[in-house]
Amino acid sequence: PVAIGAHTLGDGVSNNLWLETDIYSSTPSSDTSLSIEARTIGTAFNGAATASSIARPLKEATLPTSRRGANLIYDTKNKRFILFGGYDGTTRYNEVWELSAGSAYSRWHKLTPSGTAPTARNLGAATFARGTTSGSVDKAYLIIWGGAVPGDTNTMSVLDVSTPGSEAWSAVTQTNTPAARSYITHHM
Repeated sequence: PVAIGAHTLGDGVSNNLWLETDIYSSTPSSDTSLSIEARTIGTAFNGAATASSIARPLKEATLPTSRRGANLIYDTKNKRFILFGGYDGTTRYNEVWELSAGSAYSRWHKLTPSGTAPTARNLGAATFARGTTSGSVDKAYLIIWGGAVPGDTNTMSVLDVSTPGSEAWSAVTQTNTPAARSYITHHM
């Protein structure tokens, strides 16, 4: 933290500033945002936030259940693991979870992507793809193909994971689509 009246090294503007805090909430599974107020030297604080985090639960009410045949990729853009689907012996899932890997405080967080999620499945193939658009926008995607739903499928879906908190599903229309792979030989 920077004390009142102090400043960061250098010009105090372009240098990154790391703020670390502990917070408490009587409802830890409700959405909570961290907010800070930064003002230039000689300017009074007025109680208005100048920056806020994405509203997140401090502690998830639930965690991903034990499952097999789920897909797990590492999102290099946002330094997090993304988990999709899986099967616990009774239920197939189409949930999406993230596990932050960019800090010492790694926590599971259930994502709520926009768009239509693929059918719940396990044993599908998945990969992470990252690249820039013609407008030099850094994009990142989780791509899912096939899986057992039950029965075998050869559908493809893409989850845009470029911006945390704004994940979005889209279905892919395929041409010359490979045949669905057997549950016995899996899809991974």
